[in-house]
Amino acid sequence: EEVCVLAQDLYDLYQNEQEDEPAPEPGDEGMEGEGETQQVPGGAGDESDEDSNTESSTDEGDDGEDTGDRAEEDADGASYWDLHKPVLSQIVVDHPVIDSIWKGWETERNASPMATHGQNVKTYLNSIRPIVNAMVQEFQRKQAAEAFKRTETAKTGILDTIKMTNYRWSEDIFVRNEVHHDGKSHGVVMVLDWSGSMHPILKDTVEQLLVLTEFCRKVNVPFEVYAFSSSRCQVNEPEDRWSEEWNQWHAANPQWNHTGDDNTRPRVNEFSLLNFLSSRMNKSQMSDALARLWSLASHDYCPPQFGLGATPLNEAIIAGAEVVNQFQKETGVDIVNAVFLTDGEGSSITGSYGRRNAVIRDTTTKRNYTVKPRGYTADTDALLEWFKDQTGATTIGIRLLDCKHIKGLRYNFWANDDQGFETAANEYKKNNFCLVESNYDEYFIVKGDLKVQTDAMDDLADDASYTRLKNAFIKGSGSKKSSRVIATRIAGMIAA
Repeated sequence: EEVCVLAQDLYDLYQNEQEDEPAPEPGDEGMEGEGETQQVPGGAGDESDEDSNTESSTDEGDDGEDTGDRAEEDADGASYWDLHKPVLSQIVVDHPVIDSIWKGWETERNASPMATHGQNVKTYLNSIRPIVNAMVQEFQRKQAAEAFKRTETAKTGILDTIKMTNYRWSEDIFVRNEVHHDGKSHGVVMVLDWSGSMHPILKDTVEQLLVLTEFCRKVNVPFEVYAFSSSRCQVNEPEDRWSEEWNQWHAANPQWNHTGDDNTRPRVNEFSLLNFLSSRMNKSQMSDALARLWSLASHDYCPPQFGLGATPLNEAIIAGAEVVNQFQKETGVDIVNAVFLTDGEGSSITGSYGRRNAVIRDTTTKRNYTVKPRGYTADTDALLEWFKDQTGATTIGIRLLDCKHIKGLRYNFWANDDQGFETAANEYKKNNFCLVESNYDEYFIVKGDLKVQTDAMDDLADDASYTRLKNAFIKGSGSKKSSRVIATRIAGMIAA
């Protein structure tokens, strides 16, 4: 709690410094952040600040020709950044590759997490079985209700031999058919923050994830679980990063393709998407993967490729668009629910951090996405708009907070809304989570160390009084629901 208060004080000091800082002059080519200069755009359609709102705008111009418009954009102080094309073969580490890395490491060390952690995760899965079964029943009820809404009754034109005797006083003498319109099929892609700051809450977060993956397995919803890590993970990567061999390998295996001007190249970093769990796994593969994930969440010894690092959230969103489209194509689902779980913001790819005008451009669709002045979430907000345009997916953000209150996020989301902040703070205090307006379709701040409650009566003594039993049951019923907020919220969306 003291750390959260200290963080709030530092943020207030930063805000005061920004208010005292003089505004940049038009045409100033200095770029704050990371010591680089402001980039000059490669050319785009004529735009004004009024056109650059939360909605994306279509760029009808041809890059590299309209020098007059380019000069006008420079005068406005805006920098333009062309999105990279991710090379998924160099970014995504599929579950068979992860399995081979683990087996090589286990052979080298003559040790395996299967014995201890395999039994631990099995015990946990058994403990959450009643929760998962209850979620499945609720899902089936909601699904039946939705199916009933889509049901239509129509006349066939064929006489009903039973009803036809009523022809003198009723015109309803024909056979009727019920037409059931098919609902939408869903899939889930979960992307988990694998940064060092997740260390204190990683185990609790994985427990929440496993409730959801077990639910998906029960109702046959395809799913993928990725962790985004700032370390590059390739089997054939040379070990010595300072060698000439590594430099040659690195040049021959880029993660990003950028075909535009170097002046419009976003500051993306190398990272990996680690495919820890998948509905494509068979029973044996899933059992091994669960034991290994439990080992990682328990901070036990593990292969160095899977260590915690930084927070490449924005890079994960860019590459995630192609991952989601590929997932939808392979599974054939109608709707993909993309879930991003993180405990912080990613590094800016434009260097603006919302303090200067910046525009992210998709050179394929010719659409522009304005980076709004929203601090460290500015780039992420623009990229989420782009992500939804690219995939059509439902985006769900889970901000994990290892704190008893949300004071540290006061100016991130409620800078000019005292009443909204007070409402959210009370909701967080009561339910351990609160809903926030954001560029995600749904965005939650969730207590990071929230453990999944399984039985409200476990801690009661054998001779507990009737009053204690009653109070524990009432309190436990509510805490069980709030403790699995991630799983229950997504389950409700899938049932629609």
